[in-house]
Amino acid sequence: MGSRRLTERRGQGVCPNTQVDSTPADTDSRTRKYVEITHDYPLAAAKAFSTLHPDSPFTFVYVSGEGATQTPGMFTPIFGRVKGQIETALFEFGKQNPMLKVYNVRPAGVDWRHHPEIHPYIPSQALWKKLLLAPLDVVYKSMMTPTQPMGKVFTELAMSKGEPLQGSGIGMEGTLVTNVAIRRMAGL
Repeated sequence: MGSRRLTERRGQGVCPNTQVDSTPADTDSRTRKYVEITHDYPLAAAKAFSTLHPDSPFTFVYVSGEGATQTPGMFTPIFGRVKGQIETALFEFGKQNPMLKVYNVRPAGVDWRHHPEIHPYIPSQALWKKLLLAPLDVVYKSMMTPTQPMGKVFTELAMSKGEPLQGSGIGMEGTLVTNVAIRRMAGL
């Protein structure tokens, strides 16, 4: 890729959903590490990216996940709470910083089966996951997120000017993109 193409793409970024290996023995250590990686790192990245271009905003796409919530209840798992907190923190930071445009995207059941180009890069999946995807794709299609169209939507968002979106499945003043919206934007 030539330097011209790199210059054209400097204002975009995608921050992928992160997971923590649960090797620490105690729950407190795992929770602290999960919060650090899932909340603190993306916020630090957004803050750093917001200073890159004094003349044009940086479009930041945070890959969260369905199940994240800004209104956790008593039974909301740590995943939903922390993802909801970072979505809110990024949203608020973006509102206060005109040089950062934020999208929080929430894919659901990520389906890699029909995207052979990425198969060599995916760790071996448990048999139950492979077997579960086909029936879910039939009975709960709206919660499935095929990787190829998902990647296209995320790339288009990152390359956009970060304008608020509209339509079904969009929240947080046009910056939260649920799985329903991802599928709609992908033409699924």
